[in-house]
Formats: sequence, structure tokens, C-alpha cells
Amino acid sequence: MRYLGQATGEDQQLQQLLRAWCKWILSPKDRTRKSPIEKSLDLVGRKGSGKGTFLDILMQLVGEENCGVSSPDTFSTPEGLGQLIDKKMAIDTDTSGYMPGIGNFNKVVSNEPVGIKKLFKDKSMQRLGVVVVRSYNDFISVPSSGTEGLDRRLCVVPFRFPPTTPDQDLDIKLRAELSGIFAWAWGLSTVEAQTLIRWSGSIDAVKEASIERFLNDHPEVKYLVDAYPSGQDSVQAFSLYEGYVNWAKGNGHKPCSNTKFGTLMNELGIPHSKTNGGVIFYNVPDMVKGFDFAAYLRIAPRSEGPESTKTPPKRTQTQSPRGLGPTLPNPPCAEPRA
Repeated sequence: MRYLGQATGEDQQLQQLLRAWCKWILSPKDRTRKSPIEKSLDLVGRKGSGKGTFLDILMQLVGEENCGVSSPDTFSTPEGLGQLIDKKMAIDTDTSGYMPGIGNFNKVVSNEPVGIKKLFKDKSMQRLGVVVVRSYNDFISVPSSGTEGLDRRLCVVPFRFPPTTPDQDLDIKLRAELSGIFAWAWGLSTVEAQTLIRWSGSIDAVKEASIERFLNDHPEVKYLVDAYPSGQDSVQAFSLYEGYVNWAKGNGHKPCSNTKFGTLMNELGIPHSKTNGGVIFYNVPDMVKGFDFAAYLRIAPRSEGPESTKTPPKRTQTQSPRGLGPTLPNPPCAEPRA
């Protein structure tokens, strides 16, 4: 599948992850319980990088009648959520702007009951059982607080390799290969697909994109990365916060309060001590190499701990020579289009 190889920069782990997402989206869902993997799929990359092509593949595999159109506002109202009833996939082909309904978004991703309303009917609670898939060129804005649940639910897959020569007929060629693409995706077991998606942060490209998105949403943490790339011990709390305020103003951000900043330091697990006089000092770790962002975001196992938590998920052994699943008789072979 030359298209997927080009779009991922020949990253076989990334290709296997996208294969896992195809399998998971196609798999039947139990609409009576929470989802076993509480993840949404976010495709990020500039225009022409292949995101739209992959979304088109997903819609063709699932069937357009089984796809619900979504946007950031969809998750804010019962009427918007009602449009996703009996759909397999909630798809946003061009996410942008501000996302207000984080709470409902998280519930939909986890397949928890949400308030829905159909036209001319009373409001009710229902599990939707849909997989949320979003595509965007730039990271969208979210509320400045209460995003921890969102952070751990996002699987951010980067598309960073646009074709040098776009193939304008790629969609036609890939639709002709749809049965082979289905066989490629379905050849992965459900357990393998769930494991790959759950620990997608073990893949370098996903980890880097996830950290980039997280820092974009959390300027307080971005300040620590910029100001203390190698870490520093015994930083007085007042000096740390004062430095953050100056950094925020210089970078176009509205500084948060001292109290919220201190709460965030505790959430990050930044070690601190207090003198007899009540002065707090922080030991800021190496924020570039020493802070385990993937584990903090719960997208990868921690780098230390019991052996069962240290081992990243293994890739399936039933791969074609190109690392794209079982060898197909006629694998898709075109280049990505713009």
C-alpha cells in the first residue's frame, strides 16, 4: 500500500496503528457497557498530507449511511448528540475553532450515557456506541481546565509527508481495492487492535504529536519545557510563578492564577519541599528528556515499574513485507492526492 507508506513516512508502526483503527471501527460494539478502549482517533497534518484519503477509506469501509457528521458543537447539545444515534462512526473531516463540550465528548468516546434528543421526541439518556474520528490542520482550542479526561482519550496520528506528485485519481483506485483493504484490516485480531490503540503512545510519532497537542493546550507546562529544558533544583515557588507570568505575557497567553499554577505543579508530580518559614521550593525535572509525558497522558506504559507495565505492545506477526498486514492479491498502490 504505497499510499499509506508515503503518508506515514514508511513508519510501519504507524501503519499498523491505522490498521488497528480500521479493525476497531469495523468491529461490533456492545452498546450496553463502557468501551473497552476509551479512545478517539485524531488525524493531524497540513492540507494534502493524506488525512482526507484515509477518512474516505474509513467511510467506504463502514458505509456512509453508518457515519454521523460531527463538529465541536455536536457534543454540546442533546440535539447534536441525537444525530449520532445508530451510527458506527462520528466523523469530523475538518475540525477547527473551539471545543466547548469536553464532558460530553469524553462520555461519547467512553460509550457512557449522554443526554440525546430526537426531533419531536423527549430527551433521554443513551449510550451511542460510536467511534469518534476527527481530522484537523491545526490543533483546536479547548477550555483551560478540566482537560485531563480529554488528554488521555485522544490518539493523535500525524500525517506529515505530503506526496511530491499528487495522484488525482487515488480515491478511485483505492475504492477499487476496498475488498483487499477490508481483508488487511480484518486480519488483525480485536485484542491486538485494542492493545495497539490503548498504548499508541509507545509509537514515537504518536507520542511526539500527542505531546505537541498537550503543550499547545497547556501553556503552563510549555513554560516549564522552555524555561527548564534540563531541569533545576530548589526553585522558589514565587520565582517559578513570576517567571511563568512574564513568559505567558511575552507569548500572548493569559496567565493563570498562582493557586491554579501550584495545583498544576502538584498534578504533574513536580517534587517540592517547604521550609519552616512556609517557603515552597520546587525541584523541576528535565522537562525534555526526564519527564515521561506519554505515561502522564496515559497513552503509554510508564518507563519503570512491574515488568508487565514496562513492556510495550508487540506488533502483530501477520504482516505483509511492507508491514501493512496480510499480503493482499492486489494491494492499493497509488500515491496520496492533495
